[in-house]
This record gives sequence, structure tokens and C-alpha cells, in this order.
Amino acid sequence: MVQGYSQKLNYYGASSGQSLTLHSPINGVVYEVGTHLGEKVTNDASQILIKIANPHKKVIVATVYEKDLSSFIIGKEVEIKTDSDAFEPIKGTITYISDVLDPENKTNKVYIKPSVDAAQLRINMFASITLNADIKNVFRIPKKSLLFKEGKFLVFIQNGNQFSPLNVTLVSDDPKNDFSLIKGLPENTKIALEAIALEKQ
Repeated sequence: MVQGYSQKLNYYGASSGQSLTLHSPINGVVYEVGTHLGEKVTNDASQILIKIANPHKKVIVATVYEKDLSSFIIGKEVEIKTDSDAFEPIKGTITYISDVLDPENKTNKVYIKPSVDAAQLRINMFASITLNADIKNVFRIPKKSLLFKEGKFLVFIQNGNQFSPLNVTLVSDDPKNDFSLIKGLPENTKIALEAIALEKQ
């Protein structure tokens, strides 16, 4: 068995029975080692031994809630700010939006390329993304005026002495705020203050 393993090491170009030279497919730095001394490794592609990254090619992965995803468009510019106040915000561009939705927290991954090789960006660090959304025809309404039904958001608009439902698009819904931003509401339209009360009627 020892002889067989020795021949296999020689086949793969090992300099000795204690070491084996692995050639990286790209230039970069090792940022994570997925194995340890004495662990058995195989030719299974799913077994990750070492992770390598090019520090000059950085991508930021933003986790975006499904309801906010409509504001993210490929090619749109965003502002990136790290948790450290020592660094100024930098610009970035949305390059890809994942087609896969996380079923647990209802989020999608949005990939953003920084416009410059920002030295403050590090692997696995956290940053906040600011998106300048189109505020044309965006209205701020109380949350209780908005109703979610059958996968759609709606408000009740006044038509004379009656109220009728109107489908709208949710732009933003901050859990810490009592108001929501919506699109799709005609100007100078009166809406019901409590949508759920009219829905029960």
C-alpha cells in the first residue's frame, strides 16, 4: 500500500511523501483553507481545499428583500459605504441579479462591481448600499392604508361616496416607520385611511 501511494504521489508531482505542490488556476491570495493536516483528500470537485481570490477584482454581494428588488436594475449606479467612518463612500454598478430567491427570508442576491479598486473593501466584510430610486410618482402613505392580498398590494381610492380597490407597487417599507412608499397612485387621489376595514365590508 505504501508503495502504491508513493507511486501515486510521484504521478502527481509530489516532491516527497510529506508534501504536494498544488498549482493555482488564477493569480491571487489565499483567503480560506478548507482542510487541515492529516485530513484525507480526494478528487471530488465538491471538496474545497483552498479558496483563492484576486484582490484587484472585487464584487459586492447585496442581500435585497423581494419587495425592494424592483428598484435594482442592471447598470444602475449605487453608493457603497463600509461600517468604518474612516472611509468615504464609493460608487458601484449593478452587474447581475440572481434568479434564485432565498425561500427562508425572501431575499435575492444582487452583485455590484465597485467603480474603483477600493482598498477599504475586504473579503467577508459588511457594507451598506444606497440606491437612488426614481421618485417620480412615488407617494408616502400610512401603512394601514396599504393592503396585501393574493400576492398584490392595493389601496382603496375614493370614487364619490364609495371606495374601490386599486393595485399599486410597493417601493419601500421600512419596519421602523409607520409609512410606506408606493407607486401607481394617480395624483390628487383620496385613499382610505384603513384598508383592512374596507376589505372586511
